[in-house]
Amino acid sequence: MPLPPLARIVLAAASLAAALAAGEERGDPGVATRRRLLEERVLPHFAFGVGGPAEWIRETRDRHGCQWRFLAQYLSGGAGWDGVKQTWDTVFLHDWDRWTNPERRRGVFAELAIRGALDAGCTPWLTFYNLAQSHPADYLPGPKDATPVNAANATTMRAYWEQAKVLMQACDRFRPHPIVVHVEPDEWGHLLLAGRRGAGGRLDPAGVAIQVGGSGMPELAGLSDDLRGFSEAFVALRARYAPHNVLLAANPSLWDRAGTMRASEWVRIFQESRTTRAAGWDLAVLESGTQMDPSNPAGSFFTSFAEGLEYIAAFTHGTGLPVVFWQVSHGNTWFRTSDGSPGHPLGAIPQGLLERYPANDAIARLVAAGCVGFVFSAGGESPGDGRQDGITNPEPVPGNLGHVSAHADDDGGYLRLRGEAYYKRPYPVYAAKATPARTRAAKAARVPAPVARAPAADVLAAWRGRLQRLVIGRAGGARPPRFRFAGLGSEAEILAADDQGARVRIASSGGEASLAIWTLMDDGDRRRLAEAVTRADDAEASAVAAFFCLLAEDRGAARDHLLAAGAGRADVEAAFAPPAPAP
Repeated sequence: MPLPPLARIVLAAASLAAALAAGEERGDPGVATRRRLLEERVLPHFAFGVGGPAEWIRETRDRHGCQWRFLAQYLSGGAGWDGVKQTWDTVFLHDWDRWTNPERRRGVFAELAIRGALDAGCTPWLTFYNLAQSHPADYLPGPKDATPVNAANATTMRAYWEQAKVLMQACDRFRPHPIVVHVEPDEWGHLLLAGRRGAGGRLDPAGVAIQVGGSGMPELAGLSDDLRGFSEAFVALRARYAPHNVLLAANPSLWDRAGTMRASEWVRIFQESRTTRAAGWDLAVLESGTQMDPSNPAGSFFTSFAEGLEYIAAFTHGTGLPVVFWQVSHGNTWFRTSDGSPGHPLGAIPQGLLERYPANDAIARLVAAGCVGFVFSAGGESPGDGRQDGITNPEPVPGNLGHVSAHADDDGGYLRLRGEAYYKRPYPVYAAKATPARTRAAKAARVPAPVARAPAADVLAAWRGRLQRLVIGRAGGARPPRFRFAGLGSEAEILAADDQGARVRIASSGGEASLAIWTLMDDGDRRRLAEAVTRADDAEASAVAAFFCLLAEDRGAARDHLLAAGAGRADVEAAFAPPAPAP
């Protein structure tokens, strides 16, 4: 006699508990924890970060309610200099002076940066930038040429990977606080350009010469000495030393955004080098925000804001990585103080994003494409009074609107004032269901979507069946579907499936259990599972993913899947269409 649904759930829970208790943690034990941190603490809303003094962050939070998400800090200076000269890596890896580091512990340089960000109420954003400045090239004649030389040096790379290990260990001491480790801006592109080209002149991750397994570091033994090994090394060190709180951010380069580095090519490169969300990475970083000026359709890096959105959407759809723009200038044309003089940049990015928000839909369009934040951290700029010149209101230069400022900030106070308005109603990313109903309604009005009503019960059952058939077909393949199963509180990998249920591997423990999965999942689980089984050029899977994203009211993600659904788009739209009027 078949068990009633409640009994099946109780037995499944007991089976899971046994698997968790018996299973020894292995691999990457922090997947579920990091996903929750990203969605609930780091990116519940479209995020803004800064690279500036903690005092300014605290002041603008206390006086204006600005909840800046990230405080950005470089960790830079190179590797391989031990015994050659005193530089940053010797400070990082070895003892510092007794006042700064009384416990004489490695990694204190990073700890100070982390503690400073946390004390300011921010998520630490650490940009790990060391390849170009390493021994022997020492940044000369420039990063384009220096990086490949240093990357091919086994002694240097052993020291480099030791730095990365120590950084992870330092980050782990601050869990459960999330920490973003942003890996080597520019250098992904420099390494590829210097490497061996593939068929048709394509940039080839396997053609990059960089010592990983060959560096001799035991934790990296067996990893390939190319860009794939480079990517896998950061994931492996994080999994071993800081699995529960480090969010890894890769940095595709956009110098040739219409050619060798167009979105489809970076998708291919990142897939081949295992630099995707499925492979353990969490974010992608594009620099800088001058490439995405919503108010300047012709003069930004992309030929238009719309083209930039298309680039982001194609990249995030192919890699699963949300995008953050970094090293963005905070200059504006609003206040006279932004006159283009040193420290007082003249620009328009903050205005394009924040002026007249929320009526201005630039942030809504960015989120729909897959962009989840901007970090104002351009070199030589400070959101506070970095020039220490007090309140300045010179005669407006051409292009400046001439408003008089009452703040000493080098941007005239624009960022703090528009930040105050933004944080009264921040735009949801992962927190859409937790926002007030009026905010959700405003979001829906700004981002139209093909949904008018909930689907009928028979239609919902049919789409659940389509998902079930897809999963059964994919479960025994080389890439088993992996998704966050809320009922387990963990990532789960479906190893085998049939009409009755599935055998799953639980990521948090490594244990396995046979579950009546089709009756245990809710539609949130189905949405995540549907996205996990999507593949490039698979219209059916894209249509199923679009359906469950719309059911979850995630119109941005649904739009991406609809673009790839082909003829299946009509089926999705029909599922949510209002019933035909009675004759």
